[in-house]
Amino acid sequence: MFTQKELLYLIDKAMKGGIVEVSDFGDAVLQPEKQTRFIRQAQLKTKVLPQSRYVQMTSHIHDIDRISFPGRVLKSGSDGDNVHRNLETTEFAKPSTAINKLTAKEFVAIVSLRDSALRRNIEKENFEDTLIDMLGAAAGKDLEEFAFFANTDILHSNDDVLSKTDGWVKSAANAIYGVGGSKDFDPTADTYPENMFDTMLTATPKEYLNDPNDFRYWVDWNTMDAYLNLLKKRYTNLGDDIYRGALPPYKGIPVEYVPLFARSTLTGGGAGRVCVLGYPENHAWGVFHKIAIEREREAKKRRTDFVLTIEADAGFEDENACTVAYIEKENPES
Repeated sequence: MFTQKELLYLIDKAMKGGIVEVSDFGDAVLQPEKQTRFIRQAQLKTKVLPQSRYVQMTSHIHDIDRISFPGRVLKSGSDGDNVHRNLETTEFAKPSTAINKLTAKEFVAIVSLRDSALRRNIEKENFEDTLIDMLGAAAGKDLEEFAFFANTDILHSNDDVLSKTDGWVKSAANAIYGVGGSKDFDPTADTYPENMFDTMLTATPKEYLNDPNDFRYWVDWNTMDAYLNLLKKRYTNLGDDIYRGALPPYKGIPVEYVPLFARSTLTGGGAGRVCVLGYPENHAWGVFHKIAIEREREAKKRRTDFVLTIEADAGFEDENACTVAYIEKENPES
């Protein structure tokens, strides 16, 4: 049995073994290899973050540049008589450029471990990895929720995390709605959710759909369940595959269930139930390179508090390549 003094010494020893590197300002900053482990664990416990483009932010603001050629770029190298000609400057291909930004927002989490739990982990000599895995897995779920559902229309008093910025759902350029007199699809129809999937495809600019297999339909549990039930009714090989647990794509686009969608709500400006049609590489998220885990000992309570500080943001390379279906929300412009 460790005394409190011995326990504190072992915690310090474990942390100095790799968790932190103390800067001149006294911050407990994860070393690069441990930060990589933290991010990997955050991705492991989420559905969409591992597929999306992760950005290692070396500053609090990171530019996401995009360049495209929306029209024809080729010109004839000869005139009507097949004689070589030089292109005029007015004939040069003109790219379309734009810049989106990731701006790191600070978030804090505090985890308390009783001495008994610390003893068990320290004795196994993997305390630092256990702590990083535990914090990374928990933070990853929150970061995926933040990436999708952050919305500046939400009051800070209602949600101090999601109110910080506009996430992928709010920032998507294309939206359809399942409620109201001018609704775009009917979530109560016998053809749901295929009617919704079709409407989302219609709303998505076709220049982005060169390879449908690169896109994803990200759905909540109820939509996934409705899709499974719809397919099971078809007495075909497709229906048989469903009974065996295989979920086919819709028109070449994989359909994926995202557990974190269960957290979405209409309360306080939230999105409610949604389906997102997106291209994972177009969905960017980043973490500022200084992740801190600091220890604070509560000796009288026989516990140690670990304070995680992380700065992160999420955004698009091109918001025009994403379409959101608001299943239980009316078009605000109708």
